[in-house]
Order: sequence, then structure tokens, then C-alpha cells
Amino acid sequence: MADKYEEELFSFLEDYADFLAHMVRDEQEKLSSLLSNSLPRIEAAIATAQANSKQMENFELSRSRLQEQAGYGGMTFSEMIENAPEEEQQSLQALLIRIQNYVETIQYSNTKAMKVARTNLLTINPEADLSGMSPAAAGSAYMKNRERRSDEGAVLRTKI
Repeated sequence: MADKYEEELFSFLEDYADFLAHMVRDEQEKLSSLLSNSLPRIEAAIATAQANSKQMENFELSRSRLQEQAGYGGMTFSEMIENAPEEEQQSLQALLIRIQNYVETIQYSNTKAMKVARTNLLTINPEADLSGMSPAAAGSAYMKNRERRSDEGAVLRTKI
């Protein structure tokens, strides 16, 4: 039978999985916004990605602390399952699979979004040096270049 620290950790891991499910939707929206070339959607997606990144840091800090308290410090998820009470192992195994699927989907969507952002940046500015650019930096550079290009045509739309 799980003690109170284990119960708290296992409950927290369920919440973490729910957060990752939410992140999957946000990453898919980020990709969709980049494909749409809608500046407001791209800005919102980047802000959401930055907030998710901070929230992920907080989840990781809490997970580490709870894992220590429950006596699973330094263990991988698989090792935790092996050392968990027998009645918890099956549900933890299912949770591990869920989390792995979410992480793989997030990584895939993020990779695709980066490719789209790089392609969009290179379309706007073929000489751009994008080596080592983070997703957030690529998105910000994309928005700045779009704003600059949209401002260039403003002279032609100005009423005199």
C-alpha cells in the first residue's frame, strides 16, 4: 500500500501528464499558427510556449522534490515502477506510456514548427543566419521581419 508521500507523488504525476496533454495541443497550435502566417496567432503561440516552458520547469522542480520525499530520489520512472507497491505498478506503467507518447508528440510538433519557422524566415530574409537559434528566438525573428516587411509597404498605402 502506498504511503502518503507516494500517493502525493503518484497524484502529481497524473497532473503532470495532464499538463503534457495540454502542451501537445499548444504545440500543435504553434505549428498551425506558423503555417497560417497570422502574426497575432504566432505571437499568441510563442507567448503560450514561453509560459509552458516556465510551467514545465516548475513541474520538474516539484517532481524532483516529491520523488525524493517518497523515497524514489534519483530513480527513472521505470525504476520507480519496479519499486512501487504492487497494486500501483499497473497504473504507473500506463501513466509512463501516456507521458512518453505526449513527450514524443511534443518533440515531433516542435521539430516541425522549427522547420516551418526557419523556412518562413529564410523566405523573408534569405541571408539570415539561423544556426543555433532557439524556437522562441526563431519565432521572434520571424515576427520582427514580418513587421519590418509590412511597414515597408506602408508608404504606398499612406493617404496624402
